[in-house]
Amino acid sequence: MEILRKLRWVLYPSVFILVFLIGSYCSFPKSVLRAVAETSITQAAMSFVSPMRGMPKVAIKDISLWRLSGMDLKDVAISWEGFKREPPMSFVFDRLKARMGIFSLLSGSRSISTNMLLYGGSLSADVKINKQKLLTNLYINSSKLDLNKADFIQSALGAPLAGILDLAVNLSAASSLSKDGNGNINIILNQGVFGPGSLNLPRGGMVPALSLPQVNLGTFTANLDLDKGQLESKTITLSGGDLEADLKLSITLGRIPALSRLNGRGWFSLKKEFINANETIKMLYDLIPELRTAKNGDGRVGFSLSGTLGRPMPKLEMAPPPAENAGASNKTKQPSAG
Repeated sequence: MEILRKLRWVLYPSVFILVFLIGSYCSFPKSVLRAVAETSITQAAMSFVSPMRGMPKVAIKDISLWRLSGMDLKDVAISWEGFKREPPMSFVFDRLKARMGIFSLLSGSRSISTNMLLYGGSLSADVKINKQKLLTNLYINSSKLDLNKADFIQSALGAPLAGILDLAVNLSAASSLSKDGNGNINIILNQGVFGPGSLNLPRGGMVPALSLPQVNLGTFTANLDLDKGQLESKTITLSGGDLEADLKLSITLGRIPALSRLNGRGWFSLKKEFINANETIKMLYDLIPELRTAKNGDGRVGFSLSGTLGRPMPKLEMAPPPAENAGASNKTKQPSAG
């Protein structure tokens, strides 16, 4: 009994604090929570989309607290009205859960975790930003995202993109990803189909857009490794469709992702039946020297890629010989050299 009397000075305040926290959690004003959510989503959306589109509209059907420092949102829509050359665009989430790590906030850094249900699939992500506001950890895992339901892709590219996307990103660094980052990125798009529509080309070119028919992409696979801020491709291929391609790509990460430098070289080829069945594509193959040479040869068109992630600069080139032919050529030259 004496022990209980002494413990009451600890037990009573503890019970009171616990009841107070539970009551505050359950009765937290939804209007305040909604205002915080709308402001946070608006700021995040504007950092990912060109400022030319202006301020997005955010609509949330229902909202509640999640794990003390997080929010659980249902039926979230983020939309932009059309402006000049920019068509309307929107992102839609069936469910969005997000929370910020309390202990990371106390240390001056930020740790954000999210779970989403969208476009028929799921996506989870963990992001860590250090005191210097530099990204140090990025983890993303998405499964079975149906891109045919993602309207924003057509708004961005000018033509619809269909397919089932799986994505895995695991990057980490001591100071920043652009300096000492390590990890890997794996992307698989199955049943890919692009078009029909007008493909938006980089600004500053002679032609703002290119009309394209529907193209069966087959399977797109990309595997990249990050080592000390340098992202190198192990595999980037398109196979099994009307369009086949292979690319070797190097990306030097910048403090601002859009300014990351690109350096790549590869080739692509279209099936002859596809070229002959589409007058626009056939005309291009008759007019452009690199395409005309490919049409009369093995069908492969070479290209290089430079510029930045925010403004890539592709350029057509003569395609390199196939690996097996190059090897055979070297073998035939070696005896004559001796």
